[in-house]
Amino acid sequence: MATVEDYKSGLVVKQVKALVSLLTSTEAPSAGTSEGQKLQTLIAGLEPIKLNTDQAAEYINKAERCAVGPRACYGAFDGTPETKSVYLDELADGLVEVGKAGYVSKEQAIQTVKEQGGHPIVISKVSGKHMEICRTWPETCVYWNMEKRKLPCLDRGGK
Repeated sequence: MATVEDYKSGLVVKQVKALVSLLTSTEAPSAGTSEGQKLQTLIAGLEPIKLNTDQAAEYINKAERCAVGPRACYGAFDGTPETKSVYLDELADGLVEVGKAGYVSKEQAIQTVKEQGGHPIVISKVSGKHMEICRTWPETCVYWNMEKRKLPCLDRGGK
């Protein structure tokens, strides 16, 4: 499971880059293999949920604090456009502390999610709590690359 400290230190970026490199290689784990099952177990701790904008707004409205910044993995891949993520509560505090995000109002956070249409929204658990709302870039997203490899990891029901 990723922690706030992993995000602050940049470790999560290194992990995402390594996992996407693995998932896009010819040796990528696939469904039904022990390696694929290990990867699914690892990612299950993040409990990623695909959201629509209204569902994302519900999470934002329940949060105490919000921050906006580039998605955590933005710097890991050359040539990917910068899409913004919304960080909530303790994750917001941690990323503001290290200069990777800036505090915004709930209304600004919701507007950020709405303005970046065209990219799927996923919320992930960090330190055991859903605190990262990401406008993903599917080509370099661990979740979407797992799904392409028939390693389901996304809850598509939304909560």
